[in-house]
Amino acid sequence: MHYIQTHILDQLIHTQVLRNRDMRPANIESNLYQYHLLQLQKLGFVEKIENGYTLTGPGLAYADRHSSSLKKTRLQPK
Repeated sequence: MHYIQTHILDQLIHTQVLRNRDMRPANIESNLYQYHLLQLQKLGFVEKIENGYTLTGPGLAYADRHSSSLKKTRLQPK
């Protein structure tokens, strides 16, 4: 997954809803950021709601398995 997409998921896992401008990393062009946000929406990980963006069920599951400190996917026990 692209680092911008990972950044968005990392931001959303710590709060329930974020506005677009609150998630965009510094020094990233708006159109590049928008592209990656749209990709996450197409994957079904993020959805736009009335007051911002939030994680979907699959997005929350992916973000939960994702280790933001190691930038790797962690295996979850069954």
